[in-house]
Amino acid sequence: MQIPVADRGKYLRGLLIMVKMDKVISEMDRTIIIGIAKYLGYAPDFYEGILNTLMRNECIVSEPIMFDSTNLAKHFLIDAINLAGARKDLSNEKINWLKSTASMNLVDRNWFEERLGECCWDIPINNITQLAIYWYD
Repeated sequence: MQIPVADRGKYLRGLLIMVKMDKVISEMDRTIIIGIAKYLGYAPDFYEGILNTLMRNECIVSEPIMFDSTNLAKHFLIDAINLAGARKDLSNEKINWLKSTASMNLVDRNWFEERLGECCWDIPINNITQLAIYWYD
């Protein structure tokens, strides 16, 4: 994995923002966040603490995420769209936030719109390795 440490934090924070927008953490959300947090190298006490305090955590705000590379931003956007899709809840609030993140990272609008159209609505909870972060290099 060649993701800079700062971008690892941004990736996880961005997914947490998506979950926080729902105002509830589903079991699917928890499984996906834990899987990605482990992959990114975070300790269990860290991600469990974040998940347990997410709804009242004032540091997790809905600011768009700026990554060091457009390529990583694309991987993030795919995962964020699929995380929302797994709950069958891609609200206007989430779409607008994702659009802002895409724009800030110079992601082509057509590419972004295509990814929205391809949203994976059924991520198997036991096979999160199909998320984009697992094939980032």
